[in-house]
Amino acid sequence: GWILISIGAFFLIPEILDLQWFRFRMYWPLLLIIFGFIYIIRQRAHDTPMGEKPDGTADFLDDTNVFGGGDAKITSPNFRGGKVTAIFGGSNYFFEGAQLSEGNNVIDLFYMFGGGTFHVPNDWTVKSDVTAIFGGFSDKRRTSIESSTDPNKILYIKGIVIFGGGEIKSV
Repeated sequence: GWILISIGAFFLIPEILDLQWFRFRMYWPLLLIIFGFIYIIRQRAHDTPMGEKPDGTADFLDDTNVFGGGDAKITSPNFRGGKVTAIFGGSNYFFEGAQLSEGNNVIDLFYMFGGGTFHVPNDWTVKSDVTAIFGGFSDKRRTSIESSTDPNKILYIKGIVIFGGGEIKSV
């Protein structure tokens, strides 16, 4: 929202204040450079996800896919949730060797023209609250009578899907 407000103000203020010397075609590359630096600095601040272990397993998932993607295998014995962003890309997330931590564990996702698949164990309690705009997000897990779920360990998947898609499947 702040980005859109800034862009609108950038175009509107010179018209309102009648600034003859200000021409957008001269300054738009500078804006791209500034946004690039801001993005790089924010990424470096979050380079090591909280809960990172020496063996490479992480308690938090932090994945961004722009025009790309892949497969991620999460093996954390104490998985707590995370953040997933896919723009014109996507990934598959395999939680076969992972265990949920106690309490509510939230994966916050944002898909725009992209998507992903979450492969979760049958004994996990998974609840999704995903808003889809010209897209979809579905739960395609197999239901099994003999699998028992722990009511104290819940994975919430919430977020928004715009012109994209995602699904939850059983491992």
